[in-house]
Amino acid sequence: MESYRTLLVDAFTTDPLAGNAAGVVPDAGGLSEAQMQSVARELAVSETAFLLPSEEADRRVRYFSPTQEVDLCGHATIASHGFLFEEGVIEAGTHTLETDVGVLDVELTESGAVWM
Repeated sequence: MESYRTLLVDAFTTDPLAGNAAGVVPDAGGLSEAQMQSVARELAVSETAFLLPSEEADRRVRYFSPTQEVDLCGHATIASHGFLFEEGVIEAGTHTLETDVGVLDVELTESGAVWM
């Protein structure tokens, strides 16, 4: 059985258990759409971001609520990039993100603030 790192990350805060919680799956490349939906249902937050490889941008993201896929979610984007920055996966600067509404720029400051 494969395992995937699955997180609950608080956006819009630096305080634990505050802000707006989002699910984040930082390496979702092997998950099917049905599995992503199941994970989102299990996490039971408003949206979960699944980060995937992309040929058009630095990464692709798919967003799922507990009941369906959604095109875009701001707080899950911010939570995902904040987590990647804290883990040292990405650095401050502009990053591109492929979403169902197109390729977006996401800006990270040196302090870890995320803008989109």
